[in-house]
Amino acid sequence: MLTLETMQKVRAFASRDDLKRVISILYDFGAIQVQECKLTAPDSPMQDFQEISEMLIRLRAEERLFDLKGGADGKEIPLSEVKARFLAIPFSQLDENRKKLQEAESRMQ
Repeated sequence: MLTLETMQKVRAFASRDDLKRVISILYDFGAIQVQECKLTAPDSPMQDFQEISEMLIRLRAEERLFDLKGGADGKEIPLSEVKARFLAIPFSQLDENRKKLQEAESRMQ
């Protein structure tokens, strides 16, 4: 006898090159119903997400370089505010600090 299972909503993210393979693997798994997201046209990423992704990569690199700790406070903020906060970061000063840090490390060695 068949019994119903409660469904859980999940999102799977993959690069465009791997998307068909990921969907195929999910279908082969058998217990998953796959639906395409209707927010954007197929094969056209949202430009805002590309920008945010590049900003996030830059911020994570700076975090690792300066060994910063901390995290997000969990509040959602609009993309426009994320961009404004990113643009307010003085990256030129961070670049100068990076050079000073490298010079100090080389002197220590």
